[in-house]
Amino acid sequence: MKRLILCFMLLSMLISVAACAPAKVWDTDKMGGIEAPAGTLTNVKRVNGGLKYLYSDVQYNDVTQFISDLSSSEFSLNIESEAASNQLSYYGENVDGESFEVIYNINEKTCTIIYLPSNGAKT
Repeated sequence: MKRLILCFMLLSMLISVAACAPAKVWDTDKMGGIEAPAGTLTNVKRVNGGLKYLYSDVQYNDVTQFISDLSSSEFSLNIESEAASNQLSYYGENVDGESFEVIYNINEKTCTIIYLPSNGAKT
């Protein structure tokens, strides 16, 4: 009987933790209206009231197009952009205080995208 109760408690905890995790999909509405980049979405995490997306199998041309789309969108304030031999990075904000940060590893073809809503807002 104790094992049954313990198993039930563990199952309940797992279900509650799974319900709190963000879905592994790009949510255009929560991402400032920006469409998903090309690649394989491998993980989504909540960070500082925003969302962190991890992608694999991202091609160089696809990430440069995504960064170009961001820089020509409303996320064109306070831009910081850098290109190195193995990494591309981009940071931009809009007038509402929302921000995007993109970090692309050229060798591994992985991309981390962090979206933070305006101050105080949570996704």
